[in-house]
Amino acid sequence: MLGVLPQASASHGCLLAQNWDYHPDIAPSLALWTFSLPDGLTVTTLLEAGFLGKIGLNSSGLGCTLNFLSCDEDGGVAGAPVHILLRLVLESSGGLVAARRLLHAHPTSGSSCVTLGWCTSGVSEMVGVELSPRGPRDVRPEASGTYVHTNHFLEAMKSKDLMLAGPYRDNTLQRRAFLRDALGPDADVSRERLQALLRSREYDVCATPDSSAPWSHRYGTLATIVMDLSARELWLADGPPTGSASFELVVRQSDQTATRTA
Repeated sequence: MLGVLPQASASHGCLLAQNWDYHPDIAPSLALWTFSLPDGLTVTTLLEAGFLGKIGLNSSGLGCTLNFLSCDEDGGVAGAPVHILLRLVLESSGGLVAARRLLHAHPTSGSSCVTLGWCTSGVSEMVGVELSPRGPRDVRPEASGTYVHTNHFLEAMKSKDLMLAGPYRDNTLQRRAFLRDALGPDADVSRERLQALLRSREYDVCATPDSSAPWSHRYGTLATIVMDLSARELWLADGPPTGSASFELVVRQSDQTATRTA
């Protein structure tokens, strides 16, 4: 997951971008859903059919992404489902502060990182909220204005990070290091630059399912999302964004409406 604040952005905008990796058999269920709430807020979210919310943005300038994390205390049924929290976040018109407060107020029984970005009236903010049964922890962007999160916890925790204890350790660590280096401390990052990075095959930034792997271990990039929260735009590429796959501007939000362009 990549984030860019205006001081590091070529367009001086606030950008969120992510490759969504999952089992390839899920691909036919992907849906892009735009809906309006009674208060006039418009929400666009990319999700699996039947879910209530996931990655997306709303017309107030708030966006969110999701990274899978794992720790040895995950499990149980007492916590709030993360997809319900994502829906509530996307329905929030109170900006990043209200969305962060919501995530901190509801314990979860599983681990994940929800990254929030917000841009309105010339003010941009970003924070990652690492959720686990131990409670939430915040991850802030670098001083340069860039932000990279992969599939391990960045904030210290007492639980055991299973992604760093298993076979995916090198992958998540090296992927984050590669993306941080690619953005650089003096970056002038454009939307096109983020799209190019998300096409990379280095350390499975963009992953293709291995058909020779056991069925339960196959995964790949099913979609790539780039959101310009300043312009209220969502750009999307279906499948691994390589070869002929192209990014299309699929939604442009205004304060009250969303225009589907593709």
